[in-house]
Amino acid sequence: MGLQTGRVLYVEKQEPRTLCCYNPTDAPLQSDVIDYDISIQVEHTIYVARYQTWTGYVPWAEDDIVDVKTDRHLVYLRTRSGEEMRLPLVSHQISENPPP
Repeated sequence: MGLQTGRVLYVEKQEPRTLCCYNPTDAPLQSDVIDYDISIQVEHTIYVARYQTWTGYVPWAEDDIVDVKTDRHLVYLRTRSGEEMRLPLVSHQISENPPP
């Protein structure tokens, strides 16, 4: 599929996963990676992609208009600087509301 125009609906920081059943001395070190779910609407479909960062910087904000390309398991998003980033697809669903 070629490039399409989409709109960022949400940028949601994901809480770190906690380990439920380990003694703290046995638990692996917690990762410094921060996960964000980026929800993008393209026509009648909403895609949710996972963005990981070590710095906390996210190159997209809610209501940004972005170039999007989707694949079976990936979403390609362009940043404001023109860089194309490949993100894993978490989910997608058909939206009842068309984009404005």
